[in-house]
Formats: sequence, structure tokens, C-alpha cells
Amino acid sequence: MSKPASPAAGTTRRGQGTLESLQMTPKVGADWTLADTAALSWDGERFTLAPACLNVAAASVCAGVDYSGTATRLDINIDALPLGELMAFVPDSDWKVQGELA
Repeated sequence: MSKPASPAAGTTRRGQGTLESLQMTPKVGADWTLADTAALSWDGERFTLAPACLNVAAASVCAGVDYSGTATRLDINIDALPLGELMAFVPDSDWKVQGELA
């Protein structure tokens, strides 16, 4: 996201941009990579992120956000995600997880 010019006194910072690149490398499991660009914006009161999809193997997890000071909406779409991939993000335990979210 490009840095907006400094606002004049009494005005609000605003901005918009594009999430172009994102890669997460967990301790265990495959890398998660941004599938395509996603628009984002801030108008001084509201932040939005168009659905951003992360791919891992043949699975994808997409999330979009609409945040204001009074409400937050989070839309998530999960396709063919092996539950074992989530184990990289939970604390160490003796639990075993099997299955797939579709």
C-alpha cells in the first residue's frame, strides 16, 4: 500500500492499495502463498480487504475483511483444506487431527 501524503491539520488519513505478495512458511507443513492480488483501503473510519486467497497444496483459504469502529465482518471460504495443515498453527500438544475442510 502506498504511503499517503501527510494530512493537513484536522483531516483524516486515507489510502488504498493492493496486497500483491504474501507467503507464510510454517514450522511444519507446506508454504501458504497468495493466489492473486487483493484490494485494500482505509478511509479514516473503515478498513476493507477484498477476498485474499492463500493456497497450500491443492487447498485454498480465502478471507475478506470489512472493519469499522462499530462492526467487523470477516468472510472466510475454505476449499479442500487438510486439517493436518492447521497443526502448524496450534501449540504443541498430543492431539492428532485428521480430515478435510471443504
